[in-house]
Amino acid sequence: MTAPAKAKKLVFYRTWLVVTATGILGFLLGIFGSTQLSHKVVPATTKVIHGHWLSFPRTENLKYGGTEGIIASARGDRLIAGVFTHSGRYSYTFPFDEFAYVTAGSVAVTVKGQAPFEASAGHFIYFPKGTTAEFVAGPGYANIAILADNRPIKW
Repeated sequence: MTAPAKAKKLVFYRTWLVVTATGILGFLLGIFGSTQLSHKVVPATTKVIHGHWLSFPRTENLKYGGTEGIIASARGDRLIAGVFTHSGRYSYTFPFDEFAYVTAGSVAVTVKGQAPFEASAGHFIYFPKGTTAEFVAGPGYANIAILADNRPIKW
């Protein structure tokens, strides 16, 4: 295969990945029904929640050198959309499935038994429940994530 053909194929697969990841996030938010702000400012209604991802309330998280906040929760808190900023090096074991979309900066990820990778703005990552990963967050790293479990998620 020629170099231009390989480059064209790579662009196709990257585009396909971004479109697929966006579709999965939209599907998960849509399939789990009525959504409400987890801090109960808006009771369970048919109101649509919207805004820039940085406009939602966040709290400082010193353990991960950043901030976190819930955008919305659904189905008895079994599905949560959150915003996160992190810095430095840290390890995390996921107590739920997490679908993350990197919105800014980059992060290096190492999962035992897998090749290390880096995700930057525009990349999608899926972490199955129980996965332990080592992270090195670059300057300005941020993501939005959907956390999903069959039991209510303890935030």
